Amino acid sequence: MPFSPKVQEDALVACGRFCCICHRFAGTKIEIHHIIQKADGGSDDFDNAIPLCLECHADMGKTDAHHPGRK
Repeated sequence: MPFSPKVQEDALVACGRFCCICHRFAGTKIEIHHIIQKADGGSDDFDNAIPLCLECHADMGKTDAHHPGRK
């Protein structure tokens, strides 16, 4: 299950839509990443959420049609 809309909103407000890795303003090009992946026992709670720009999110190993970059 992905993050709830409330957790996503809270995370985006908390970071001001700046990427938490590169610290660049991402605007709408930002996604919420699990700090501890669900497969490793991570939760969908706010404390496990980190907003990342698309580039940094792709660097974290998540690549698909929406992400520029490679795994």
